[in-house]
Amino acid sequence: MPSSITVGYWSAIAMGSYEELRTYKSLFAFGVIQGPLVEFGCAEIKGVAGGFGYNSHLTLPDVDHVTNFSLVAMKKGLAEPKGDIMLQLVELTSGPGMQCITPEKDSLWLAAGISIKALQVLDVLAVLALDPSSDPKFGLIAEATAIIPKGVDREKAFVVIELHLIAVVDPGHGLLTVTGQLTPRSYILSPSCSVTGGFCIAYFFEGSGHEGDWVLSIGGYHPSFQVPAHYPPTPPRLGISWVYDNELSITGEAYFAITPAACMGGGRLDAVFSTGRTKATFSAYTNFLMYFRPFHFQSEIGVSVYASTVIGWRWFSVEIQVEISAMLELHGPPIAGVAHLHFWFLEISVRFGPDSPGVPRLTTSQFLAMIKQAENDEEAARVEDHLFGIQRGEIANDQNLVKKDPVLEEHVVRASQLQLNIQSRFPILDAACNNKPAAIQNFDSIFISPMQIANPVTTSTLKVTVTETDTNNYPAFSCTPIIKKIPSMMWKKYEGDINPSSLGNSTNKTFAMGIMIEPEKSAPSNEGLAAYSVIKFSSESIFHPVPEIKSLETAQMTVFLDSQSSQNDEMTRQRVKQIFGDSQVGVAQQNVLDCWSLFKARYTGGGWQFASPKPSPASKATMPPDINAMLRDRFAQALPVILG
Repeated sequence: MPSSITVGYWSAIAMGSYEELRTYKSLFAFGVIQGPLVEFGCAEIKGVAGGFGYNSHLTLPDVDHVTNFSLVAMKKGLAEPKGDIMLQLVELTSGPGMQCITPEKDSLWLAAGISIKALQVLDVLAVLALDPSSDPKFGLIAEATAIIPKGVDREKAFVVIELHLIAVVDPGHGLLTVTGQLTPRSYILSPSCSVTGGFCIAYFFEGSGHEGDWVLSIGGYHPSFQVPAHYPPTPPRLGISWVYDNELSITGEAYFAITPAACMGGGRLDAVFSTGRTKATFSAYTNFLMYFRPFHFQSEIGVSVYASTVIGWRWFSVEIQVEISAMLELHGPPIAGVAHLHFWFLEISVRFGPDSPGVPRLTTSQFLAMIKQAENDEEAARVEDHLFGIQRGEIANDQNLVKKDPVLEEHVVRASQLQLNIQSRFPILDAACNNKPAAIQNFDSIFISPMQIANPVTTSTLKVTVTETDTNNYPAFSCTPIIKKIPSMMWKKYEGDINPSSLGNSTNKTFAMGIMIEPEKSAPSNEGLAAYSVIKFSSESIFHPVPEIKSLETAQMTVFLDSQSSQNDEMTRQRVKQIFGDSQVGVAQQNVLDCWSLFKARYTGGGWQFASPKPSPASKATMPPDINAMLRDRFAQALPVILG
């Protein structure tokens, strides 16, 4: 149910919902306060927003639907009201548009937002949303608008930039993404010169299946680049579209992207002039695509000019066309390419350098430098072949904090908790610690694609030796493999007709990349401690003073109990008397039987008149008798004998 209120400079809108579904109840509420709140320096807080939901799910929008997101739309409903605000708010959650909030059992969400005006030209609304359920997510939704110069209407401004931003952290799926996009309301110079475009940033960490991969794209990718399926949606080109007047129009676009495998960029500019019988066009463009390992590039640049005019009148007219264009294509290494020249009806192509050799083959040293992420062989020689780390068990001290070489310097550790990780830069097939092998299963086959080797790797062994410096003995260590999913770009099977652009479209392969070692659990040491009673040391008597507990044989404490009738109770008494006679143990047994008989009379529906022994004549006068008092009396008589 939505509600709104306005007081002076401040306005507020709140909305909530409570639903009783078949198996659970759903609740959510959110609201916005708009108006001058706090001013500091060059910025002013103009509004705050917040919300929560229980058994409710908050769907984060994509970058195209930021305006429809509940908290953003409520703020805009206050600042730019259009029609009935209440109907607009109800439509956010139950209308045919985007439903941001839906009931969902065992789901919880929290949201908080702030609206800021900075530098008198920039308005920012940011909302932080948190889903702390079993699959947690963190989201930042923002809308920023800049109008330059300050204090003018939007239609008369020189620059209007409106940007939507979405940032999502998804720990459960190992993903961090940031996407942004200009809205159609953005322009420069004139409202007829619209600007478009978007960007995306993504980083994939553990849990994503693409650990270590990342991408930054502004305006998209090279036309020949095969975008991996796990990357965010391709952002639109950064571009302008300017219809200057009825005769001249200008369009342009640009892009840039970088990934661990490649870097690319490019742009295009087109101008069209048309008036009466005369038409002229101009086009210029460039694109480049470069791969790092192995290094390979392709690029092109071109320019074209076209003009036409009509001479004469009606049937006696003729159109004269002139076109000149030039294009240069390059690839390498080695650098080679072709130059094209077109003039009217004449076309010339000039080739230079060798034909494209495809992806160059790496040598062994070049490949080792690549997997060590080194620039050359000299730098690769200074990089360790393996990665060493203490997962747990290290005792922190001041010396540990200033270690310059964690491999060569000494570490103070706790043996019972020690856990070491040794990882290779090359996938391994076998591993052992002190000749004790690790159980490595057969995962994906290992190929070395950059070296263009067609056969799989058959031997790749990691051996770790741990010795005691004093005795030179080999202590017992257990080892387990470290399994990772890594991009298959370097480890897939080489094919002779491989497309260089497919290097950027790498899936993942599963390999053993190292081992985790830890000391085997040792047997408890024989310290010669005296035997002690666990019950005695973990018990405390409630009696004061503490009585001495005497042990009795199990047979002496046996009581024959029967719940059928008082006749059976009397038979049991005779059996107890035959076994124990009139001894203290016998008296205690008789008292236990009395307690049992009275207990049956009180709690099993037998009635006091069936109890054995019978209550005293004085107690018969009271209906019903105080059975609880009789129970306490009989138990008090039996307890001293039991305790000795």
